[in-house]
Amino acid sequence: MDSAENSILSLSTSDVGGGAENVATSIHRGLAERGWISRMLVGEKNGTDPDVHAMHASPYFDYRTVARHPPVLLQKANLKRDRLLGRESFHYPYTRWLTTLSGLTNPKAILAHNLHGGYFDLRMLPGISSHRPFFWFLHDQWPMTGHCAFSRDCNRWITGCGNCPYLDSPPALSVDGTRKNWKRKNKIYYRSRLHIVVPCRWLERMVKKSVLNQAAIEVSVIPYGIDLENYAPNQDSEQLRVQMSYAPHEIIGVFVANKPVTNPYKDFALLQRSLPEVEKRLSRSSLPTEHVRLVLVGEKKREEIWRSESITVETAPYSDAGQVSRFLQVADFYFHPAIQEVTPLAIQEAMAAALPVVASDVGGVSEMFEDGKEGTLVTNPTPGAWADALFSIIQNPIQRKDMGASARQRIENRGDKRTMLDRIETLIRETVDTTESCRAK
Repeated sequence: MDSAENSILSLSTSDVGGGAENVATSIHRGLAERGWISRMLVGEKNGTDPDVHAMHASPYFDYRTVARHPPVLLQKANLKRDRLLGRESFHYPYTRWLTTLSGLTNPKAILAHNLHGGYFDLRMLPGISSHRPFFWFLHDQWPMTGHCAFSRDCNRWITGCGNCPYLDSPPALSVDGTRKNWKRKNKIYYRSRLHIVVPCRWLERMVKKSVLNQAAIEVSVIPYGIDLENYAPNQDSEQLRVQMSYAPHEIIGVFVANKPVTNPYKDFALLQRSLPEVEKRLSRSSLPTEHVRLVLVGEKKREEIWRSESITVETAPYSDAGQVSRFLQVADFYFHPAIQEVTPLAIQEAMAAALPVVASDVGGVSEMFEDGKEGTLVTNPTPGAWADALFSIIQNPIQRKDMGASARQRIENRGDKRTMLDRIETLIRETVDTTESCRAK
């Protein structure tokens, strides 16, 4: 067990995955590079970092000692019962042994990210947050609702949920237990003391309207930061296109997401409905236009899924940040149709690669770039509005270049991964110092 003074424990659904998981891992590794002893516990480990351990497979814990422990024995039965009742299940018994599982005797603070995803018992939050500073980095609205990660156009989460219009919204429920779920969270937060961290003002406003606000000692806004050296414009994109089997002169738009075609919070269906209108306008245009290729990055394999005379839509896989960067470096623009978002990392990465952005105006996206300067915010979620935005960016290479340059400058001015880590590290140190001073009195 490690009892060093500067140890940090992070919690996340996984170490590799979507934006939330990637942010969690980036912070964990960034703090380790700065001299912290940083460990991460996850529901599912998909990477190779030796300081990341799955809750059910830690080398520091002897699972035989708790094999007959009632919560462990009854876990499967309890999970099944909760599903039948429409109840969010918190029957994850290893939560009570967090420090032992991490190999840290007395971590200075806990940095939690997504606590949904089937690995953490939220009922233990009051006890855990009473022993040391507990920073909860929010990446969606799940902590505030009766089950869903995003409320869409529903405001029932403000007053207590119930009669949920989106039971199929992840994490999905088969029975409407949202009112009881919300009440249970209310009781948990009443006894908890949390340092809430959000990436944008929009999510800060959501917290302050919600049941979670009663537990918040403070709410800090720290925007995501990315590696500006990894995500940068490519001066020889034509050669890279050839290497990636793309035509040198076609117009390429890229969309990056975890399963962009079927992701319930992205809006591929809206994009697809807009394409016939884009095709019609391109065929009638007096300006010459190269063939357009829209690449949806984040599916399992590369395949063509839609084609017309002027437009091809295809999917493509990626396994790491380097691959995402290469897709952005061969692109002419980035597009992001979504039903709900916070502040997608993919948009920041595209802007860092000097790409103009066409994105749905949802969540905190409008805080990321200025409409008409670095890209286009599509405020009306209709096929016609998306067709307008796509046709405009496809037809205007000068606009693409100017917007892309402005996008890169905005990201540089906002700050990179180092800026994010500076702010997080300062927040941790100041909070730990204040906590220890109060306890010493």
